[in-house]
Amino acid sequence: MRKEKEHESVEEALRTFLHRCFTQRDIPGTLELLSPGFFGVGVWEGERVLSKEAFAQMMHSKVFQKKSPISYTIADFGARERAAGCWDCSCMLSSEQEQEENSAPVRLTAGFHWENDRYLLDTLHLSQGRTTVRTGDFAALQFAAREGGKERRQDLRERMELLGQVMPGGILGGYLEEGFPLYVANQRFLDMVGCKNLRELEDEFQGLIINMIHPQDRKRVREELAGLRWPGDQYEIQHRLKRKDGSSLWVHNIGRRTVAVDGQDTVVSVLVDISRQVHSRACLERAALTDPLTGIRNRKSGEACIQQRLQQVSRYLFVIIDVDRFKHVNDIYGHDQGDEALCAVAGMLRRSFRKTDVVYRLGGDEFAIFVSGWDDVVPLKSKLQRLIDSYRTMMEEKWPEAGSTLSMGGVYSSRPVPFQELYRLADQILYQVKKSQKGRCVLKSLE
Repeated sequence: MRKEKEHESVEEALRTFLHRCFTQRDIPGTLELLSPGFFGVGVWEGERVLSKEAFAQMMHSKVFQKKSPISYTIADFGARERAAGCWDCSCMLSSEQEQEENSAPVRLTAGFHWENDRYLLDTLHLSQGRTTVRTGDFAALQFAAREGGKERRQDLRERMELLGQVMPGGILGGYLEEGFPLYVANQRFLDMVGCKNLRELEDEFQGLIINMIHPQDRKRVREELAGLRWPGDQYEIQHRLKRKDGSSLWVHNIGRRTVAVDGQDTVVSVLVDISRQVHSRACLERAALTDPLTGIRNRKSGEACIQQRLQQVSRYLFVIIDVDRFKHVNDIYGHDQGDEALCAVAGMLRRSFRKTDVVYRLGGDEFAIFVSGWDDVVPLKSKLQRLIDSYRTMMEEKWPEAGSTLSMGGVYSSRPVPFQELYRLADQILYQVKKSQKGRCVLKSLE
């Protein structure tokens, strides 16, 4: 019910604007209905208004040229809420003179927002691209005035350039054919991909938009565009875009299927560079999975990875590692030296195992490893013993008074065991090692 009432209010706001502008020809009254940032594009040359003052000048030069008020009819009004208090609407606008001359009606699209108990007009677009306007046409490409029955493509180009200046990103259009042959691109898009002009863009990518998409993202983009079955259908996707220099950038791509001036089916998109946001998001994701001190996986990341691997492997080893007397390192040499010792342990573990193995910090002075895909446990036991020996040598050289060693307790098996059970068993073994004789590695089979 609320939206129905607001829909009616938006229609009334549009009718009030048209009445004051064309019937009453009341410039002050019309300007009251425009927002401070009003922007409009029309169907006649020169109707490009970027301010309320420019609109007043346009009314003087166009509307007041008529000897009498302009009579018009409104048809096919429609509106939708873009955001809270913001509405887009459209209708077909016909004047009596156009009807007498059997001329095409004008499509009007407008944007309103609610402010101070009334709707103010933000944007106004008028288009007359063809005799029959098809549903879903992209209005920006239909601002082509006619002269002697021929489309004035120069005017179309100029209007595209104007719209390109106020758009938040690059404009790119392609025909809905194999590879999406290039239809249109504005200067901002050319700058994004590092091309000087359209000819260079066509030569670099063989005139096909699909070649501008990163190879790993082409399938997703094709599938998204395949869902555009009717003019007006929209899509939204994030993907990588290739640049002329071989690098790539991430873009947020919002587009719509439409009909070009030449009558062919096309898709027209606005692309915004989001590379910085994607990079920041990736950094945040890595930070959420990484131990900030040592740079290896944190506990949450490590255990999630192990639980996933347990469903895929048939033979595995899980070991918990404890730095004995670590408090002595901190107390005798300082916490910065203690941090250095922990980083050294993490580095030794990382270098000793494969990238496919899971090495992570449990917290404090404890670490853990998960190794899969091995044939014989004996070499693994030898590797762990070498780590213990290497750590002891390092301590004797750098922090001899601490007397710190490494203790390890672990389990290995070829049968499925829940991770919580693996952890409990390994922790029990480590406890017995530290209780009886520290600085050793004990592994037990679960077979």
